Amino acid sequence: FPCFSVFVNLVGEDSEDNIGKAKQYADIAKLLGCTMLHHTIANEFDDADKVLPFEKELFIKGVKAAREIYDYCDTLGIKTIFEGQGYLFNGTKRYKKLLDDIDRKVGILVDFGNIYLAGEPSDDFIILVKGRTDHLHIKDIILTDEKGEQGHKTLGGKYVHEVDVGQGIAEVKQGIEKL
Repeated sequence: FPCFSVFVNLVGEDSEDNIGKAKQYADIAKLLGCTMLHHTIANEFDDADKVLPFEKELFIKGVKAAREIYDYCDTLGIKTIFEGQGYLFNGTKRYKKLLDDIDRKVGILVDFGNIYLAGEPSDDFIILVKGRTDHLHIKDIILTDEKGEQGHKTLGGKYVHEVDVGQGIAEVKQGIEKL
């Protein structure tokens, strides 16, 4: 397996426990022969108004935790990779800040749908990560005014809904060609 992916919240009340879990997952990834560990930092979708007022503190906490996991994975010979996700660590400016502040050679996972949560199309993000991408999540999305059953609110006030690739607005084919 090339990549082991896990969900952990590194900025919540249980962040210390989740750092430990991520390290345990890294051990499992090593046993499986994976070369990469992909983990979330914070994966909040519907609480931008509750999260963004604390953005600076949560960002610092997430970066510190991500560094700790990176350093542990590095001792195992596993590359740590991140994708733009949620509100805090998504969007071109926030993701660039994440990469700069972690100050490690982290891997990059591109998800052509997630960038829309930040209220941005993928073009600027693709320019930022061009030639540095290690892994892809290929999905397509549509934006609506209604939440529906599984919609996630964007910073622009619309709702993201996943659809079959080619049925939405994510520029998957064009994005891959630009990477």
